[in-house]
Amino acid sequence: MIFLIINIEKLKQENKNSVDYDIEIMPEELEIKDIKVLKPVKVEFSLKIYGEEVIVKGNYKTEVEYQCVRCLENFKTDFKGKFETLFYNEENKEDEETAESYGEGDVFREPIENGKINIVEFVRENMLVEMEQYPICSEDCSGVENFQEYDNKGIAPRWHQLINIIKDNK
Repeated sequence: MIFLIINIEKLKQENKNSVDYDIEIMPEELEIKDIKVLKPVKVEFSLKIYGEEVIVKGNYKTEVEYQCVRCLENFKTDFKGKFETLFYNEENKEDEETAESYGEGDVFREPIENGKINIVEFVRENMLVEMEQYPICSEDCSGVENFQEYDNKGIAPRWHQLINIIKDNK
């Protein structure tokens, strides 16, 4: 995995308390196996330093290919998300307590490791969390086209009711 590591200590030394970034992460750098990322991931984020704490806030977007859970066909779709995380110095217990009380329920809290933040891994984790669990190609997707071929013959009895429900809804 390729790393984009931001050295927080260096930014503090340069008196940069707020920095904006605009980067692209190549699909192979993310090492995501569950979905096919078709285009580079465009990531825009800001990093703000408050003492020993760092707030990273931004968004990402790309195009991915899923397999529809109804018809089993592959389809392309835009994939985007937002993130906000408070990074705190894990050596300082006061920072950890502040991190626990920061922001809304959607804000992640992570320790700063060796004075650095790995943005590629952070974006990868956010994409995995936001990934569609049961992707469908469209709301109108009726499922596998040849499903009508399968009748109640030769199928385990526990599936009969499900097959009848699907046939009734078509």
